[in-house]
Amino acid sequence: MSRPVHWSFSGAGLLGGYFVGVWERLVAGDVPSALFCPARSRFVGTSAGSFVAVACASGVSQADAADTFARLLQSVHNASPLRGALGCELLSLVRPELEALLPEDAHERCSGRVEVALVDSRSFPRLVATRRSTFESRSDLVDACLASAYLPGITSSAHPAPTHFSGLLDGGILDNFPRGSEPGSRTIIVSPFGGDFDISPTSSADGSDAGTAPWRVPISPGVWIDVASVKQLHRVVRLGEPAAAEELVRQGFDDCSRFLRRNGHV
Repeated sequence: MSRPVHWSFSGAGLLGGYFVGVWERLVAGDVPSALFCPARSRFVGTSAGSFVAVACASGVSQADAADTFARLLQSVHNASPLRGALGCELLSLVRPELEALLPEDAHERCSGRVEVALVDSRSFPRLVATRRSTFESRSDLVDACLASAYLPGITSSAHPAPTHFSGLLDGGILDNFPRGSEPGSRTIIVSPFGGDFDISPTSSADGSDAGTAPWRVPISPGVWIDVASVKQLHRVVRLGEPAAAEELVRQGFDDCSRFLRRNGHV
């Protein structure tokens, strides 16, 4: 595999369990290290995807990440009558879980290998896409991730990291599916939403799955709403139920397996 590989995890909100399933498949033992190796691979993430990117690069075990996600879902379910980000201070629930999950040297492991996508609103109404790829401390790394998921009044009523990240917002506002910035690199995009991505519920990157959905409504180039997308939105409402969370993880696992087989990686 000649070109460097970046693993990109999109914004996903409470559908981040999809990434947990993808991660579970990638560490199953039969995936070439040149394709995926937590200690060496490069990552890019925005919003919830940045949490997964830094956890992978920091050497966190997939099982610990899965447990963290399950606890977070239960906390959100308990805090919000809407069972979603709306109605609760989501990022205040995320911070302690992320701080407990990441090792003390997480910032050292992630610097130079993880890009956290953000949006700079300090010249509002002009918005500028920006990234952070060097981190001074674990706290700085956590703050970058929380800023990357900050939607004012939706995921938090106040900025989660006002000291060093004031004016920086959710990276998905401008690009919810970021690519690695290294020239000549290959980016593998993972998303729980419908679209022309490498790993997704309706991936058609090579055309093999094209036409499986009975209907498809484009909303931007390479992104669409289809039956799979509607099912994902329904899962958000049900995510307080263990069975729904397990379905989401299993779907990520199965979609990743399909990607690996389709591209001859296993």
